[in-house]
Amino acid sequence: MVTIWKYPISISRNFSLQFPREAQILSVQSQESNQGLPALWALVETDQVQEFRQFQIFGTGILIYDDVFKLKFISTFQLDGGKFVGHLFEVIG
Repeated sequence: MVTIWKYPISISRNFSLQFPREAQILSVQSQESNQGLPALWALVETDQVQEFRQFQIFGTGILIYDDVFKLKFISTFQLDGGKFVGHLFEVIG
């Protein structure tokens, strides 16, 4: 069965989320009903095996010392009325 699931994300530089294998990330946005915190929406096949995927968030103007070729851009989101602009990347490879 295919559906869309919501995953609340934490505002930390590195974190992981568990998805059904081959989940497709659709969007990342802050959500008022989630106390203004960001959430990620993904298209998932619910009967797939679960796997962990690694992510990193960088604020605008923050130097990225990691190997940028191992980061896949996912989305940009804003918090606190635009006072924080975060850029979410998935760690690949």
